[in-house]
Amino acid sequence: MTDIKPGKAAWRSSAISIAFRCHDAGIQNPDPLPPVETAAAVRDLTARMIAKVYAGQLHSRVAAGLAPLFNLQLRSIEASVLERRIAKLEKRLAQFDKEVPEKGRAA
Repeated sequence: MTDIKPGKAAWRSSAISIAFRCHDAGIQNPDPLPPVETAAAVRDLTARMIAKVYAGQLHSRVAAGLAPLFNLQLRSIEASVLERRIAKLEKRLAQFDKEVPEKGRAA
């Protein structure tokens, strides 16, 4: 059986209770997140986050937790832009197919 030190168990339970108290208190960030719908917005938000970490206004662990979310948002934006471009090209191709008969196309 493993030896559990009483001090370590007490620390764990107090850390958990602090985390739950913060969660239950509904602590909100006074600086709300702006809309992040473009790659430029993700870039600006990332730059703002870096500046806040450097100024000591944002804990580096919070920034480290947000960074993968920003990356996910950026990838989603890029994918949606590509989807729109492909849909536009497919629409133009369909119109071209209607306008130009098969025999009249250049080889």
